[in-house]
Parts: sequence; structure tokens; C-alpha cells
Amino acid sequence: MTMTKSILRVTTLLALSFVCLFGIFSDADGNLAFALSKGIGAAAGYAAFRLYSAWRASDPLVAAYDRWATKGTEGL
Repeated sequence: MTMTKSILRVTTLLALSFVCLFGIFSDADGNLAFALSKGIGAAAGYAAFRLYSAWRASDPLVAAYDRWATKGTEGL
């Protein structure tokens, strides 16, 4: 696996996480806009969760982040 592919995967996860947070915490006017923003945010969060779960086993950069995050939360 090339480093370019790893960086693109990390960038994709960051972008989906940003869309998730922005969609969930945005202030939308009207019922339809509210439902769409929350639905898009939830869908982006679900996609980021599924991709992270799949890529942490195969991608070296995502796996390194996963090990770092796990090691950092061991003492909590």
C-alpha cells in the first residue's frame, strides 16, 4: 500500500467526520432542512465508522493512529 493511498484514506475519514459534526450541530430552519441536515450528518458518521473499522485492519497509517489512540486511553 502506498503512502498516498493512506493519506487519501485519512483525509476521507477526516472529511466525513467534519460533515458528520457539521450536519448534526448545524442550525437549520424548517422541518425538511432540519431533517436533511441531521440525516446527512448521521449518514456521514455511520460511513466514517464503517470505513474506519475496515481500514484500521488494512491501512498502516490508520492502524498506527488506532494503536496510538488505544495506548493513550489505557490509563483512563
